[in-house]
Amino acid sequence: MYQALYFLAEMDDRDIDWLLASGRRRSIPKNNALIYQNSPPEALYIIIEGAFAIRIKKGDETIEVAQSGSGELLGELSFIDSRHASADVVALEDSMVWAIPWTKLSSKLFLDNSFAAHFYHALAVLVSDRMRTLQSQLDMSKIQSIEVQREEDLSPQVLKRLELVKARLQYLMQQLKTPTHSAF
Repeated sequence: MYQALYFLAEMDDRDIDWLLASGRRRSIPKNNALIYQNSPPEALYIIIEGAFAIRIKKGDETIEVAQSGSGELLGELSFIDSRHASADVVALEDSMVWAIPWTKLSSKLFLDNSFAAHFYHALAVLVSDRMRTLQSQLDMSKIQSIEVQREEDLSPQVLKRLELVKARLQYLMQQLKTPTHSAF
């Protein structure tokens, strides 16, 4: 429920009206998947009622990493980085979601700067809260090191412009090392 509060707190009335007009109600029977790991997203989902398990497949093993219920969002991460789904999302009971199709939402984000600013800020607040919650649950003493990301693991937006991004990073680092850029 709290996810919806974070999300809706950043949206205005016109944004909410658009979400209502652009989506549709969808029933998901118990044990059916709504989202498949490594598949492109179909929609942004708001859970109206029911519960879902978020499951990650690692080889032959499936790990349930979270559960989501009424008022929570599903499929939102793909709108940030354009990657395929990072987990399966399976109904734990007969459930109902509000589905806003990927194509409609993508077009709205491209054409309406005000909506896009509200939407992405809402997602940033939501993801920030999730990260803080996760950090508070981790036993930091068991973490040896953080794995460095490989280039093939980067988001499509970064990969498309990788050479430019590398050049910008190199330029930025060189500029920061010069004496003219001092601390405050």
